[in-house]
Amino acid sequence: MNLLLINPHIEYAPLFPIGLAYLSSLLKRQGVQVHCLDLCFIRKEQHQELIRDKIVAENIDTVGIGGLSRNFFNIKDALNHARKARPGIRTLIGGALFSTEPELVFNELGADFGIFGEAEEAVSE
Repeated sequence: MNLLLINPHIEYAPLFPIGLAYLSSLLKRQGVQVHCLDLCFIRKEQHQELIRDKIVAENIDTVGIGGLSRNFFNIKDALNHARKARPGIRTLIGGALFSTEPELVFNELGADFGIFGEAEEAVSE
């Protein structure tokens, strides 16, 4: 697996994506190739190009993203950009957004996989 973890664009008080950092570290120790893209401080007009360039340059086959419910549309946009860059790319969603309304969010975002609860625990199993 060649995974791209995306921190979605956040319009309010952006924070370091500590959850993605933990997950990235764990997956790397398990031998997964992990790449990260932080869209937090990037203008939305640049997102599609940045996501496409990263997916192509690193030959990404899976994209993971998560966040809070207020990030829903930015998460949806990022997943759509990834699907345009590589049709058929596997998509994984998690975070509080998915954990609070898994069925609704899973269906609305059309993800291939979802992680309910702590991703670190799920990938360790």
